[in-house]
Amino acid sequence: MRVTSIQLEIKDRPKEETLGHVLDLIDGVRSSDIILLPEIWTCGYFSFDQYRAASEPLDGITIVALQKEASELKCHILMGSIVEREGDDLYNTSLLLDPQGQIMARYRKIHLFGYESEERKLLKPGTSKNLSATPDLAWLTRRNSARKSSN
Repeated sequence: MRVTSIQLEIKDRPKEETLGHVLDLIDGVRSSDIILLPEIWTCGYFSFDQYRAASEPLDGITIVALQKEASELKCHILMGSIVEREGDDLYNTSLLLDPQGQIMARYRKIHLFGYESEERKLLKPGTSKNLSATPDLAWLTRRNSARKSSN
């Protein structure tokens, strides 16, 4: 299994530019089986004043773009986390996308930080844990063989 962990510098720029930068980084690791992104990468963890503006529902532009990437690359993407908006509530939400681009797991952070963080003021805590099955090696072997034969 090829795992890629992407770290990126959080800059003060529009969310769409950050998304474009992340998509470019993902494009550089096309042979990965699972791609991992950092926490609150769309605006930056300590950018509490931007949480509401950067928030989006589960059908928002960030999620839709990464669903497309997962589907095109035939890989899993753990989206790190984003500020999810549901009604008036905001959550620190992590999504796991499957190789078809579907959301296979959603986790809303349960233990929000208090020390030097405004998470507890701005976000609502999640209420449940999540356990997701990872791909089996037989599936990866078949997929990797198919990739090699198409190149």
